[in-house]
Amino acid sequence: MIRTIIISFIFLLISTNIVLAKNIEIKGNKRIEDETIKSYFMEGNEYNPAYINAVIKELYKTEFFQEISISNTIDKLIINIKERPIIDEIIFKGNKAIKDDIIENEISLKVRGIYNKSSLINDINKISAIYKRNGYIDISIKPKIYQLNNNRIKLYFVIYENKKSKIKKIIFSGNKQINTKDLKSIISSKEKKWYRGSATYYDPDRVNLDKEIIRNHYLNQGYANFELLNSKIEYIEQIRAFIVNHKLSEGGIYYVNNIKISDLFKNIEIKNVTNLITIKNGDRFSLEAIEKNIDKIIKYLNNKGYAFVDIDYDIIKNIENKTLDIHFKINNSDRIYIRKINIIGNNRTEDNVIRRELKIIEGDSYSNYKIMRSRQKIINLGFFKKVEIKKHPIANSNQIDIDIILAEDSTGELNIGIGYSTTEKMLGNISVKEKNLMGKAHNIALSYQKSSLSDDIEVSYLIPNISNRDFAYGIDVFNIDTEYEESSTNIESSGFNHKIYYEISDFLHQSISYSYKIDDIDSESNTSSLYIEEQLGKTTYSAIKQTLTYDKRDNKINPTNGYSIKLSSDLAGIGGDIKIYKIDLGFINYYPMIKNKLIFRFLVKSGMVQGYNSKDVRINHRFFVGGSTLKGFDSSGIGPRDQNGNALGGKYYARSTLELAFPLGLPEELGFKGLLYTESGMLTGLDNKAIDINDDSSIRSSVGIGLSWDSPLGPIRFDYAKAIKKKSYDKIEKFRINFGSRF
Repeated sequence: MIRTIIISFIFLLISTNIVLAKNIEIKGNKRIEDETIKSYFMEGNEYNPAYINAVIKELYKTEFFQEISISNTIDKLIINIKERPIIDEIIFKGNKAIKDDIIENEISLKVRGIYNKSSLINDINKISAIYKRNGYIDISIKPKIYQLNNNRIKLYFVIYENKKSKIKKIIFSGNKQINTKDLKSIISSKEKKWYRGSATYYDPDRVNLDKEIIRNHYLNQGYANFELLNSKIEYIEQIRAFIVNHKLSEGGIYYVNNIKISDLFKNIEIKNVTNLITIKNGDRFSLEAIEKNIDKIIKYLNNKGYAFVDIDYDIIKNIENKTLDIHFKINNSDRIYIRKINIIGNNRTEDNVIRRELKIIEGDSYSNYKIMRSRQKIINLGFFKKVEIKKHPIANSNQIDIDIILAEDSTGELNIGIGYSTTEKMLGNISVKEKNLMGKAHNIALSYQKSSLSDDIEVSYLIPNISNRDFAYGIDVFNIDTEYEESSTNIESSGFNHKIYYEISDFLHQSISYSYKIDDIDSESNTSSLYIEEQLGKTTYSAIKQTLTYDKRDNKINPTNGYSIKLSSDLAGIGGDIKIYKIDLGFINYYPMIKNKLIFRFLVKSGMVQGYNSKDVRINHRFFVGGSTLKGFDSSGIGPRDQNGNALGGKYYARSTLELAFPLGLPEELGFKGLLYTESGMLTGLDNKAIDINDDSSIRSSVGIGLSWDSPLGPIRFDYAKAIKKKSYDKIEKFRINFGSRF
């Protein structure tokens, strides 16, 4: 009975204290006001244990408090709190590869913000992810906290970067039609080699970009059923490097059987749209060709007043015949409009540089095709290592916001080169280049080259999309001092070029330039003829030039398919001493054979230069043929020559090359190719030709064999050629080597 009375009394006392407590006392708070904390305890509630526990949870959710405890007396509820510290300073130590500002933008903890452990753990993971994207797999991050007065802390992130992890091997499996070497050449990731740069470091974003590059390459080469089955990334702890394995399913080449267009507007005739399509029945399938044709149709319909037109397409495949039909569908339905375009991550590059590459603007109707084309154009700038598009629909509307998320890449280059050529012997060059100056996409370059025969310096500056118009403007300033042993002359040229460049269509572009220079021709040789001595002295050259290029090669650096036509014309005489006009025409075609193992190249070039207003063509404005332009003959080895054997150049030339590149049976990774070729050429024409001048317009020709090597130090080419049609006064050269490198 006594025990029961005692227990009942204690229970009554506790419950009375909790229920009847009216006063709340806050202890330990320095930054948070009492009333703010008290506001979580609503009047009229019974302060029972369940209610108090719920309030404590709500207070913890604010993340202002590190510890909360509650005690009570008969008439008072006491809340003891410990506030979370304020971050006074965040310091990064040991981060040599990643700059402070990049890390600061990623983490959630901020100076003058509240510190909490969960955010610290998340931020360590974020920093680690940044490093792993840049190839640092063995990254280690240790936080250190130093307590300051007034509940403030100094937070250190001590980063141990260790060495970057590289890609040891890139493997392609399942590729039977396109060889591994070609695929390796187009992707951005590269295998570990001592002479290669940052592309050898493993970067998940770069590998994802490679997947897109591989897919587009196959789809543009006709492989309509291509699939990239998977890309396996394996880190090998023993060698601290990655193995990247892309598993492919090529699926065979498809050809276009039929093209259909539907859903046209009533007042648009189908033949007008059909005439815009450049894809023909029998063509090899190409996704790029489809996209370019869609672009042409959209532009045409936009000009007809259909601002919200969109074009989809279906591909109907015939697997047995390896053919397909392309069905273009033109839609004019209700549209989703772009409310806002946000550019994120361009800390250096100005917004307008990116926006002028966009095929869309705010207020446009949504077009996935235009968005993807915009992304590709931004990638083509070469300023960003990552370009990501995110779309955010606006609730209860027909609008959408688009985020363009960028990760900037290095745009500065320092190149130092050494080399050897049969003509100039040892040579060296150094160049400094910045292709995104001040974040405006301006391109500036300084180069200097020195050899036994030349001493050249050049400064160039290029402004793309000048005045927000679709053309580029550039200026070059140069001083070129060259000794021409074959002509017993030394020519020094100083001057400048102004140039504008613009695209006429996808494959056709034109440049127009103005050049002004001062040429000084000198000769210290006792073997100079009167014909050369007449050329000595200073002249001024003032000319305009246009170059029209139609280029359908598959690759401008290492082409294997397609052709290019170039027409250049110069007119000098707008001021200055020189009165000439010059025309150059060239055609080159590449044709792959036997599964792209053999590459046939055909080149033909010709040109003429002529004086007017009774002016002769001086030696430094004539053409010279030989050496690398006609193997089997020395530099300037054919054409007019005086009695002392000095090359005088000519006013008319033509030359051609038939060349077959073939594998040597060595591993493709070594980069060796064999070459078989025959070359032909002629050079003739002088003003006031003297009797003692040898000049014959007959064709010279040679046959040869060569070896090209993509060596670790750069491309090297060895040639052995024999002249089979020549004149007695021609200069012959059987063996030739050219070597160059950049590092």
